[in-house]
Amino acid sequence: MNKIIAFIVVIAAGAAAVLYFGHSTPAAQVPAGWTGFSKQEYGLSLAYPKDYSFREEADAGFFNELGIYDAIINVPQDYQRGTDFEVGRVDVLVSTTTANCYTESPSGRILSATKTINGTDFKYDPNQPLADDAMGGQRGMYSLFAAAKNGFCYRIEKEVGFRDLRGFADPPYPPHFDETKANADLDAIVGTITIR
Repeated sequence: MNKIIAFIVVIAAGAAAVLYFGHSTPAAQVPAGWTGFSKQEYGLSLAYPKDYSFREEADAGFFNELGIYDAIINVPQDYQRGTDFEVGRVDVLVSTTTANCYTESPSGRILSATKTINGTDFKYDPNQPLADDAMGGQRGMYSLFAAAKNGFCYRIEKEVGFRDLRGFADPPYPPHFDETKANADLDAIVGTITIR
């Protein structure tokens, strides 16, 4: 009888630990040829193609918030070589400030639509504008997803940038990059991000 009670207690404690520590969120599978990464103290895991660059930064503040961590994934330098492509990047930022988690800085737009990524509901703006920089025709497409969970604000920032040389240089201009492929490649990375 004591063994049965001890067994039930062990099973109940294990179930409680799973629920308490959030391990019931399914982790995304790491695709073949990709590198998996996890940061346990923030309950974060992700994956990226092996030829992409990856770096971590501590104390990475974003606007008026206390950012404490940033994981940055960049496409290879030769990505879509011979086109007007300039940058492809996914950042995962972690902040201890959750009060303004669903407000985009500096515009102040409220992120209102919901997208579930591996069991976590992220807010985003479905009408995200094309970003322009007057310096040399730099243009970009930027997406922001935010989730408040575990006492942190998690922000996923996806950026695809190119240089539109019309008006800044004489022709011929490089061909426009494959936007669909670039967005799909970065969306595949976003699809691996798991917050536990």
